[in-house]
Amino acid sequence: MPRSLLLLAPLVLPACAGLPDPDGSWQVTLTSAESEDFSGCAEGETYDVIEQSYTYELYVDESQTFDLRIDGTAFATGQYNDGCTIEYESPGYLDSFDEAEVQWQVTGLATVQGAAGGCPIQTEGMDWEGTETIVVTRSDSERLPAGCTRVLDVVGTFVAP
Repeated sequence: MPRSLLLLAPLVLPACAGLPDPDGSWQVTLTSAESEDFSGCAEGETYDVIEQSYTYELYVDESQTFDLRIDGTAFATGQYNDGCTIEYESPGYLDSFDEAEVQWQVTGLATVQGAAGGCPIQTEGMDWEGTETIVVTRSDSERLPAGCTRVLDVVGTFVAP
């Protein structure tokens, strides 16, 4: 029986001291389904169901470009497309897997709203609703090949300005 694989391992990087308060914080949960389709992944492998919660913090500048931090750690940069829709992308992260090196990257697309609301969120009671696509960009592992793609649902609630 193949060992389960977890394709989401955020790196723990030291948070920068002296950061201003974020422009918005959301408590989010990332989830996957056991039956989801893993495009480009190794056939016959099983993958862990993901259900993980984090605090996402946005630091927005005047041009509506932002830094996304997860629990205070730099994770991605992005852009507001309008007052409600954001797109973001992480740098490449390098991890060890099965004694091999695996590099992966995350892109995200979400509708988000603060305390004032007003954005077209489909899920009742949520303030962050979107997806994150995780792609293995380089791999020395046959069990987790380059091109392996996983899509996670991300939903959450606004917790602080």
